Amino acid sequence: MLNELNSLNQLKGRIVLHDLINVENVEIESNQVNLREKKHLQYLVLRWSFSFLYEETGVEKNELFLEKLEPHPNLQSLVVESFMGVRFSSWLSSITNLVEIKLFHCKKLKQLPPLHQLPSLKTLCLEELVSLEYISDEVPSFLASPSITLFPSLQEIELNDCYNLRGWWRKKRSGVELAQFPCLSKMQIRDGPKLIVDDGEVIERGSFRSLQSLSIGFLSEWTSLPKGLQFATNLQELTIDYCSSLMALPDWIGNLTSLQRLEISYCPDLRSLPEGMHLLTSLQKLKITGCRELSARCMKEKGVDWPKIAHIPNLEIQPPGF
Repeated sequence: MLNELNSLNQLKGRIVLHDLINVENVEIESNQVNLREKKHLQYLVLRWSFSFLYEETGVEKNELFLEKLEPHPNLQSLVVESFMGVRFSSWLSSITNLVEIKLFHCKKLKQLPPLHQLPSLKTLCLEELVSLEYISDEVPSFLASPSITLFPSLQEIELNDCYNLRGWWRKKRSGVELAQFPCLSKMQIRDGPKLIVDDGEVIERGSFRSLQSLSIGFLSEWTSLPKGLQFATNLQELTIDYCSSLMALPDWIGNLTSLQRLEISYCPDLRSLPEGMHLLTSLQKLKITGCRELSARCMKEKGVDWPKIAHIPNLEIQPPGF
């Protein structure tokens, strides 16, 4: 019972509240949890259980319940699973010590509070938020300046199975290049078919400069890589898989002079490698799987593209007949 937590304000470490779907009187029971007074709590998991009936009838109940489960500002990690509200509670922006946010299977969620107000945030993971179109709304005018850094601590972003996600900012101020994500080192994007690659791309081009690892997959609408990626001169690992419409790698891939590992899998329309490949002098491993025509062009000493990759020490090229 949630009321058992009421007086345990000295709790430390981690709390997992699960099967929240079964709570009937959210007003009473959420007040009894009294999370706001648990200042030593560092890790909080709020887990609803999936139910078809609940999905249709529980939006207001979910939102009210989450609003009442506001934690103490000292909280560092927040995980929310199967929340069926449309709007996330505004208290999220006030938990300024948050280092990690993970939201899973929140299928009705359309609006997040301003995340740029979280200066300590290092990890953001959004998975199966199928109704979310934009992560943030509009850049406030007083923040739309290159002299102000947004998301100063964010190091890792995962965007998985967010089928309707179109970009980071719903509205951007024209002519203003934002200073954001200066510490971003790892990014994964999977199954986001509506993501706009360039003018409205999920990450501004200047935000790639510190990126070290990028994994993209199941992006069926992408015919090319984001142009901003050419500025990722610290990128060490690049993984591309199941991008069925990807037709070519850009010649500016030669700008990625720190790249050490490149993996390309199941991109059937990708039929050749760019001339810039020979400029990747730090590249230690190239792996190509499930790309029949590309594999044929990369056959040792026979393929048309072999001279572009002959300098790479570790090559794993799946034979074209497989």
